[in-house]
Amino acid sequence: MLHPRKVLKKTAAGILMLFLLFFNLGCWDRQEIDKLSLAMVAGIDYCPEKNQIVYTSLIARPGQLGGGTEGGVGQLFMGPVWVAQSTGKTIFEASRNIAVKDPRRLFESHMQAMVVGEELARRGIGELVDFIVREREHRLIHPLLVTKCTAGEVIRAEPQLENILSQEIKGLLENQQNLSAAPTMDLKDFLNALNRPGADAYAPVIEVREKNPAPDEEFIGSSERNKKFISVQGTAVFSEDKLAGYLNVPETKGLLWVRGEVNRANLIPRQSNGGQVTVYITRSISKLEPEFTENCLKMSIQVETEGDIAAANIKQDITDPKVIEELEKTLANQIKQEILMAVTKSKEFKSDFFAFGASFRRKDQKKWKEIEENWRELLPEVEIEVRVSAEIRRTGLISPPIIQE
Repeated sequence: MLHPRKVLKKTAAGILMLFLLFFNLGCWDRQEIDKLSLAMVAGIDYCPEKNQIVYTSLIARPGQLGGGTEGGVGQLFMGPVWVAQSTGKTIFEASRNIAVKDPRRLFESHMQAMVVGEELARRGIGELVDFIVREREHRLIHPLLVTKCTAGEVIRAEPQLENILSQEIKGLLENQQNLSAAPTMDLKDFLNALNRPGADAYAPVIEVREKNPAPDEEFIGSSERNKKFISVQGTAVFSEDKLAGYLNVPETKGLLWVRGEVNRANLIPRQSNGGQVTVYITRSISKLEPEFTENCLKMSIQVETEGDIAAANIKQDITDPKVIEELEKTLANQIKQEILMAVTKSKEFKSDFFAFGASFRRKDQKKWKEIEENWRELLPEVEIEVRVSAEIRRTGLISPPIIQE
C-alpha cells in the first residue's frame, strides 16, 4: 500500500502535466517552405511620372532549373529564379502587391541584398529606412547598394558565374575587401551612420553593363552577346537621407583610407623614370584630430600604412634602401592625393561621410552644440591637414628586378 504522501505527489504531478498540455500547442506559428516565396534580392525604385514606388523582387524558384522564358506583365522567368515586380503608393503597399502575381507569401528573412534606384535615393530614403526597421522579417546583416540606373534593371541582369544573382552580388562585395574599390557596409552600419550626429551615410554602387566578347571569346556563342551583367565599384554618398553624389574608385579609396577600412588594396605609385611598382597594402590605420580655434575649425588626418612589393617593372635595385625610401614617399603622396580628392567631394556635396562632425562632437560637446545646426554650411570651410606615413615591409621572393641597368 502506497503512503498517502506519495499518492498525493503522484496525483499533483499528473494534474500538473495535464495543465501543461494546454500550453503545449506545437508549432502554431510554423511557416511551411512550400507555401513561401523566398526573396533573395529586393529592388526599390521611384517612378516620378506616375508618382509611385516600384518594388522588384528576385525570388528563388528551386524547381525551375532550365532556360529562361518570359512570362506575363511584370514577370520574368530566369532559370532558378523569378523576377516579380509591382507598384504602389508606398514601399509597403508595393511589396505586398506582389501577391497579385505570386500564389505564395513573400518571405524576406533570407534576403541577401537590397538595391535602391537613383531616383528614390535622390528623393530621400526616409520611408525605406522606416520600412526596413519596422518590418520584422528584415534582417540588418545584408548590404544596401545604390545604382545609377533602376533597381529593376540590376535584378534582371545575368549572373556570370553563380546560378543566382544574389550569390554574385555577395561574392563581388566580398572581393572588395581585397580591392578597396567600393565600401562594404551592411544595413546596420548604414542605419547607424544615417542616425549618427555629425555623420552621413554612404553605400557601394552597383552598375549594369553590357557584355561585349573580345575576339578570342567568339566561341561563347551569339546567345552570350549583349547580355547585361553587374559590377560593384564606387560609392554613393548621402546628405542626411538624400543621395548627394558619387565617388569614383580613387575617391572611394580616399574615403576608406580616412575611415581606416583599407585592409587590402593594390596601388601603383607613379615613378619619375616611367617604370611601375605595384604595392599590395597589407595594413592601415587612421586617426582624426579635430581642433576648435577662434577663427576656424581644423581637422588633422593621420594615416599609417604598410605594404609589400607585388610587382616591380623598374631597373633600379629595390634592395637599395634609398630606392625603397623613394617608393615609400611616392606611395604616401599618392594616398594623400586620394584623400584630398575625397575631401574635395565631401565639401562639394556638403556630405560628412568622413564623420568629421562626430569627431568634433567627441572633442567638445559644448562647442559642438554651438555649430551643430549650421554644420553643413561650415563643413566646406574646415581646414584639412593630411599626413601619411607609408612603409614597404617586404619585396617578395626575389629582391632585385629581373632586368637591371
